[in-house]
Amino acid sequence: MDLTDMDNIVIVGGGAGGLELACKLGRKLGAQRVTLVDRNFYHVWKPSLHEVATGTIDMHQEALSYTMLAHRNRFTFVFGAFTRLDAVRKTIVVAAVDDAPGDVTIPERTLPFSRLCIAVGGTANYFDTPGAAEHTISLGSAADAQAFRMDMLKKMTWAQHRKGQHHAGIVSVVIVGGGATGVELAAELREASQRYIEYGLRQLDPVKTISITLIESAARILPLLPERISEVAAGILED
Repeated sequence: MDLTDMDNIVIVGGGAGGLELACKLGRKLGAQRVTLVDRNFYHVWKPSLHEVATGTIDMHQEALSYTMLAHRNRFTFVFGAFTRLDAVRKTIVVAAVDDAPGDVTIPERTLPFSRLCIAVGGTANYFDTPGAAEHTISLGSAADAQAFRMDMLKKMTWAQHRKGQHHAGIVSVVIVGGGATGVELAAELREASQRYIEYGLRQLDPVKTISITLIESAARILPLLPERISEVAAGILED
């Protein structure tokens, strides 16, 4: 990238790509010229989200604070959601932040830029499946992973209560997508099932209580990897 002394760089999205760019440019150019915008206060390495979802790692220990990273790497952090872009005036709008409905703690802001990098990452593709967005949990952010974990804890508590009433108390988990994330989540969920006993759910057999189904539209799981690896992974999951 050819930079001039007048460049004011705004990076939208503090994922792996945007955060690394902000750190490198911040150390080179300083906080007055490099700004990172994100709607969260912290970054969690996306390939670790399946571990956050199952509770095998503590998100609060793994998360990286944007404000801390900004201080150490000499960039400016702006908290809020990117909502509008004016390419003619070279400005973006960052949404207001509400502490409660109607209680604005941080007003809407307009940020000028000379160079803009959009690094907002990807979202779950529901392929126009009716009801999918409303009734499923995607695994694209730390908030999604936390929501999954809390939902599992509630379901396991329900299962223990039902089991005490001579009910089977089975929790069925259906994972749509047999790529790396789906396969890792299925494996981690089985590996982590013993942890639910540590949460006081001692009446449950975690292996028998959690039923895991992995759905993939391709002919095999991990379709982007060699077939030999897919076969080995499928065998391990079945075991």
